[in-house]
Amino acid sequence: MKYSNLILKVAFTAFVAFALTGCLAKGAPKTTYYELDYESNSACAGVTSEKTSVYIAPITALNTYESRMILSKSGAEVKYLPNSKFIAYPSAMFAKSLSNYLDTSCDFKQTLDSASASVRLKIRIIELNAGEENAVISVLARCEKANGETRDAKLTARKKIADFSEGNALAALNEANADLIGQIAEFLRY
Repeated sequence: MKYSNLILKVAFTAFVAFALTGCLAKGAPKTTYYELDYESNSACAGVTSEKTSVYIAPITALNTYESRMILSKSGAEVKYLPNSKFIAYPSAMFAKSLSNYLDTSCDFKQTLDSASASVRLKIRIIELNAGEENAVISVLARCEKANGETRDAKLTARKKIADFSEGNALAALNEANADLIGQIAEFLRY
């Protein structure tokens, strides 16, 4: 009898805990997920003319920016956008954007073999945020040609956010991402 009362008490406590958890979770704000993406409008997709082969080294980011949380910066104040997250880490999304660009480029093709590549590209994300007024993405880039030539640059894309909202901020980040991909394309042409 003692065990059956104990089992009933444990079962009742578990039921109440699950019920309260469900009720409390209903009032939690919904998280919206965003992705940095690049969509090409190139007419060269599928063209097989002689293209420069590019190897993209694994993209890195400063620890602050290698997060699925979306940073918002206003002056010296830095915070995360509430209820918004990236679907993946910024380095992974930027690698996908570069890959999408190279897949449709008239001048370049992506290769997975660094030894046979005409160009090796290294990228480090040093800033990525959406503030009250601007969305900013900055990278340090290194282009290493097979002949030993090396070139380094800091590339930055900044886009205005007309009327701040999380959706508008992420749209501006995607515009900055597309602009930065264009800058990298020019950087590869040196």
